[in-house]
Amino acid sequence: MRVPGKPVLAAILVSHLADHTLAAEVRIETRLVPDADIRSGQSVSYEVDVLTDTWLTGTPEFRPLEVAGALVSFQGSQGRSIQRTIEGKRYFGVTYSYRLIPLDPGVTTLPSFRIKAPVGQEDAPVAVTTPERSFAVQPLPAVESADISLLAADVQLSQSLSTTGGGIAAGHPVVREIRVRAHQALALSIPPLTASSPGEAVGTRLPADIRPITDEGGSITGGERIERIRYSPDQAGTYRLPALSLTWWDIDDDRIRQSTLPALPIEVLPGAGPSETRVPTSWLLVILAAGASMAILTGCRRTIRSRTRHVIRRVRRRWQNSLPGQKQAAVRQLRGTPRELTGLYRLADKRTGAHSLRDCPLECRQREALMAGIAGYYAPRPEPETSTRRLIPLIRKIKSDLRTDRGPRSAQLPPLNPRQR
Repeated sequence: MRVPGKPVLAAILVSHLADHTLAAEVRIETRLVPDADIRSGQSVSYEVDVLTDTWLTGTPEFRPLEVAGALVSFQGSQGRSIQRTIEGKRYFGVTYSYRLIPLDPGVTTLPSFRIKAPVGQEDAPVAVTTPERSFAVQPLPAVESADISLLAADVQLSQSLSTTGGGIAAGHPVVREIRVRAHQALALSIPPLTASSPGEAVGTRLPADIRPITDEGGSITGGERIERIRYSPDQAGTYRLPALSLTWWDIDDDRIRQSTLPALPIEVLPGAGPSETRVPTSWLLVILAAGASMAILTGCRRTIRSRTRHVIRRVRRRWQNSLPGQKQAAVRQLRGTPRELTGLYRLADKRTGAHSLRDCPLECRQREALMAGIAGYYAPRPEPETSTRRLIPLIRKIKSDLRTDRGPRSAQLPPLNPRQR
């Protein structure tokens, strides 16, 4: 038997190694902005870069981050795609970030956590772990014993009253709505307002609504807290809803500030007397019958609405899984801001069964055109507009009965017993 020469053995070895290095690689890089001179209550961005040498086929899975002595909110990616060369190798990915507000001076530790990233050429998401980080937090200047949880650049307070009718009548509740908008602060750090001076009316606090404030680009710029206090005056007369105040730390001027809502005087009118509340028995029967009819109609309406929603969801799922629906989603993502290629990768993956566009059973010319269009997004000088115009017509030409360029189909086999016709 003839032994292969060294060039042949080298080629076989290189081919064997190539088959075992096709697995996608995922890297994680983290950083703090700013990374030094961080004060208690200062907003800090913890940025996490998810990088791969192929492409992301979906959104990585981030779990809630819990940091002792700090308020944390997940900011997402906000469309910040990146490309980077590390040790001579090209990587592509997206930057995600958390927003931190450390409350306690000392050392704050960010624990390591796992991220599952769906990437091309892999059947299951790739799990990676972030490194553990620690940073020093300096105390606020000139603040020793003040109990302050809100640190912001600006705070705005407003209030309004809502009643069940046109006026305030005895025996009917009135709700005082209070809005607190804090800029450059987390919504969770906004505390309830306290009464500056005792008032005649004592109310009941309802559950507060807490939500972030975003700008036109979707970035979180602050937080809002909406409180509701319900008062139930049982007698007519003049009442005074107490003034409310909020103490907070101004991160721009490094000083304590206090914002106050003024007291609200209200005039309560007499309620209906006993003689006005008597209702004949016949009218009571009519009211009860009308109430029963309304209950039956409400139940039928809820059933119809539930079934209608079920049908709409089923039709929507069928449309999203159909070829026209997937084409529409891919084109919409390319035209959106920021542009995304996830829809195109899903379309090629589901319609062709290939995890890479290079292996898609498309015509050679069509496959090369798709690859050229995608390459325009990651060029040294990206041309997103030109690449989008190239890819949209190619996406619309993809058919459900895709043909491969791997050779003609095999001929049909002859009958097993040609004599029996």
